[in-house]
Amino acid sequence: MQQDFLSIFEKILLFLAICTSLFFFSKAIATKIKLVLFGKFENRFDNIKKRIQIFIKYVLFQKRVAEDGLFGWMHATFFWGFLIITIATTNAFGQGFNKNFYLPFTDSYIFWCIVETVEIIVILALGLGYYRRLVIKPKKLTLNIDGIFVLSLILGLMITALLKDGFELTLAKGNYIFELKDNPQIVYFGYFLSEFITNSKISVLALHIIHNILWWIHILIILVFLVYIPNSKHSHIISSLFTVFFGKTTPQGQLSFVNLDKEMEKDDPVFGVNKFDDYTWRQILDVYSCTECGRCQSQCPAYLSEKPLSPKKLIIDLRNEVCTTGENKMLSKVKALKKEEKISTKKAIIQASNEIEHPLIDRVFNRDEIWSCTTCLACVRACPLSIEHLDKIIDVRRHIVMMEAQFSEQVLLTFNNLEDTGNPWGISSSKRMEWAEGLDVKTIAENPEAEYLYFVGCAAAFDESSKKIARAFVKILNQAGINFAVLGEEETCTGDSARRLGNEYLFQTLAKQNIETMNGYNIKKIITACPHCFNTIKNEYIQFGGNYEVIHHVELLNKLIEEGKITPQKEVHAIITYHDSCYLGRYNNIYDEPRKILNKIKGVELVEMKQSKEKGFCCGAGGGRMWMDENIGKKVNVMRIEQALETNPNIIASACPFCKTMLVDGINAKDASDKLENLDIIEILEKSL
Repeated sequence: MQQDFLSIFEKILLFLAICTSLFFFSKAIATKIKLVLFGKFENRFDNIKKRIQIFIKYVLFQKRVAEDGLFGWMHATFFWGFLIITIATTNAFGQGFNKNFYLPFTDSYIFWCIVETVEIIVILALGLGYYRRLVIKPKKLTLNIDGIFVLSLILGLMITALLKDGFELTLAKGNYIFELKDNPQIVYFGYFLSEFITNSKISVLALHIIHNILWWIHILIILVFLVYIPNSKHSHIISSLFTVFFGKTTPQGQLSFVNLDKEMEKDDPVFGVNKFDDYTWRQILDVYSCTECGRCQSQCPAYLSEKPLSPKKLIIDLRNEVCTTGENKMLSKVKALKKEEKISTKKAIIQASNEIEHPLIDRVFNRDEIWSCTTCLACVRACPLSIEHLDKIIDVRRHIVMMEAQFSEQVLLTFNNLEDTGNPWGISSSKRMEWAEGLDVKTIAENPEAEYLYFVGCAAAFDESSKKIARAFVKILNQAGINFAVLGEEETCTGDSARRLGNEYLFQTLAKQNIETMNGYNIKKIITACPHCFNTIKNEYIQFGGNYEVIHHVELLNKLIEEGKITPQKEVHAIITYHDSCYLGRYNNIYDEPRKILNKIKGVELVEMKQSKEKGFCCGAGGGRMWMDENIGKKVNVMRIEQALETNPNIIASACPFCKTMLVDGINAKDASDKLENLDIIEILEKSL
């Protein structure tokens, strides 16, 4: 009977090596779990079916990773290769104790062939990885020895696996250790290598020694990997599985709910975040999942316009804070408190947090960094691992505004206007219906049987250019025979800017006022021409009892055209490029409807900017930036106009009043008003009717 290829002594060494690696691996993982649990509770255990679907889509199928072109496919190859090779690796460990060990369905040359194919593909992908890091050196990617080290470990793993296979086949041919099975030629690389080794007349003893050396190197690389992964940025290999699974199942455009009443009942209420442990456990988990790939940074309008904000840096800085303050101070303090005062872990964490000074603002996060965000969601959309950058920024803004009351005069003016007049322009609500003069527009009080409530919004009520959009929209609604009404002077701002500037209290005041009014009229369907109003009413009012069917005007207009209720007839001779509003596109996945409308207008030639649809570039108005001067770096709206001019259009179309303001200002800043104008989709459609 053939003996195993490892001696008893080697088996003992293998067992000790495995136990040692698992000990350090488990210790590192346990530390990270403890730090994650410092965060506040957040229920991410709902909607399991949807979470499984998201996991399959973004983890198993690597959807977002593969979207990143050639290098995206490279990383996807690493992931898929890892899954298959792990099975073969498990066999290798088992065979160290028993040469006949195989997992089910892996005791065949077909499986061996699959593994070899994957190993060769991974080696080719590694070559691309080395080329990217050592030759291309993209700015968005964090380049350090850590990345090269990991690539080298994987390369060593692949090479030793392939060479080991060749020696195992050679030993099988001589019937020394392994048994030769039918058709070993299918293991093409291993069989070719075994033929070469056989012809080289290497002694049996040398075959054993070389095979065992290769086997040990292969196993030790795996064990080094096991210890190294949780102690490096490559912990994302593990944590990202949970980050994706526990990602948002609520709408992307919905910010976290703050129970103001419950918080105010506390002796020392805290709003927003100024310590890492003020974040939820899911938000802390994010920091361990960042691969430092820079996809978020390369899509961020604040970073690209030379503002202090980099979404990647923000997550890395937070990770460093969790590791330094968390591991070096908090964990030891919690342990001491539990031992000395014999209190629960939860109480120990709270006490330790209060005793250790570790503010994020001005120490980890720069204020200009926090205020630079346009809340465009490009970073979140670009991240392949579902990291939620935006919520972290808004939570810090909430602390700055509601706990410190530290913000610019412009932000203060916006808050005061919203409080005093219910709109950011500061114009009396008695003038909310002036835009409709000369039109037959009824209020909901006058027409309680209306099918739709047209939520006009502050821009259309008070901004002169947006008033034209509202008037054109009403004419089209009347032409199509739509029964609608407005709130008139009972309407107030949705609170979008207030919430995204961090004033949650003001937002909730405005939201509850609107909800009370609309619920009082038993409103079911709402149309809005503003993506900010659209997103807030559709995705955020539900947090406060406002549950409505909300339709953006481009959705309704496209539907009316398809139903034949309105028909574009006149030709509009123009080359048009369409600018995607962030709050309509990335927030609510509305990309096709505006383009369908433009394509149905005779004479229109629609051209796309390089950054369009899901990768569309922000106008710079979101997140309350509409009301703030842009004094650092380049102007985001000017950059967007420069991108539009590359397509040589006559018109840059939009479907958002905030975008309209920013785009017009950008056109004027570029002195391009003689060759380019901005029109809303409605204005273009009106020309064709």
